Amino acid sequence: MSLLWRVVDFCSTSSVVNHKLLGLAAIRQMKRALREGLVSGYAFSVFGRVLASHRYIVDACRFADLSLQRMNASNPSDHIRTLTTTTLFLARLQSPWQEYIDPLLKAHGIGMRFGEIHFASLAAFSAVQVAMFAGLPLHVVQQTIERSKDDIETFGRQDTIDCFKMCEQYMLNLRGESLDPLILSGLAMDEATFLESAAGPPLQQFHLFKLLLAVYFQKEAGMDAASNALLKEGASVEATHISSIPRLFFLGLAACRLGRIRGERRYERRARAITKDLEKLTKLNKVSTIRFLYILNAEHARRTRQRPRHNIKRAYDDAIEASFKSGFVSHTALANEFAGEYFDSRKDTVLARSYFTRCDDEYRSWGAKAKVRRV
Repeated sequence: MSLLWRVVDFCSTSSVVNHKLLGLAAIRQMKRALREGLVSGYAFSVFGRVLASHRYIVDACRFADLSLQRMNASNPSDHIRTLTTTTLFLARLQSPWQEYIDPLLKAHGIGMRFGEIHFASLAAFSAVQVAMFAGLPLHVVQQTIERSKDDIETFGRQDTIDCFKMCEQYMLNLRGESLDPLILSGLAMDEATFLESAAGPPLQQFHLFKLLLAVYFQKEAGMDAASNALLKEGASVEATHISSIPRLFFLGLAACRLGRIRGERRYERRARAITKDLEKLTKLNKVSTIRFLYILNAEHARRTRQRPRHNIKRAYDDAIEASFKSGFVSHTALANEFAGEYFDSRKDTVLARSYFTRCDDEYRSWGAKAKVRRV
């Protein structure tokens, strides 16, 4: 393997490398490989990811298809690398996210069988994230965790292990299996111990989960602290990162709600800037991401008090319908909850009760017992 290809290989699996470096290295390697006829399935998958990161979506999908065609099943290294890398960025570009869980777990099994430990761990952890951010019922997320938990804890890198435990603890908090749903401490991890040495991607992941919990349990200080931490660390809008769209969505929600509570224009400006970024990413995969935009737009409409009440109701109903049709239980519940809050604030108890009842049903379906108790 040439030095240049090693650079491409490292950049494609690192979450801290500037993607301009990845693009430069991959394009040079692409030209050389095509000229010499030495393009593997994995090479095509890396080239596709580079194109996707620069918003060349049609070409990226073409390279993804080529990578799967050229994937060498008799070469375990090429097989696991191609399957993992291609599946990871396709999950944000084409079909509903939940369709990619099984291919990622398949890639994990192949990697463990043939000693590709890093890619096996990456595939397993990514499967858990996809299940979680797709809003699937929490028992499905738990099943996904159990299918690879022992392998990751035994063979995974420390940053992967930390992120994996964080996912599990976040889920336990929602299920009401921790003392405080806002603190990531319990059976899977201890927040104080983690923070003693946390840095890099695991720390960003930590702040993301703190933000999610603060939004779900409506803690103003928690939303502000987690948002500031993520923005200070330069939360990426990288299209190929598995958590990029949920991260933007919850940053936008926090900004909308903080702006309404505190009445400060800086939060409104932040919310609008985030919504514009989210609109760009929504174009990549409308099937799985349109509901994020609808919920944010409904929150924006609520903030603009001169909007007629029936327009705001329509905005929330659109968000609920988009979330329900996509199979995202958690976001269907969230949209119903926000609608119920709005009509409760306008003293419309009949509509408020209707939305809160549906919200309660959806949170129960999701398995978030801690949230059901709060509602």
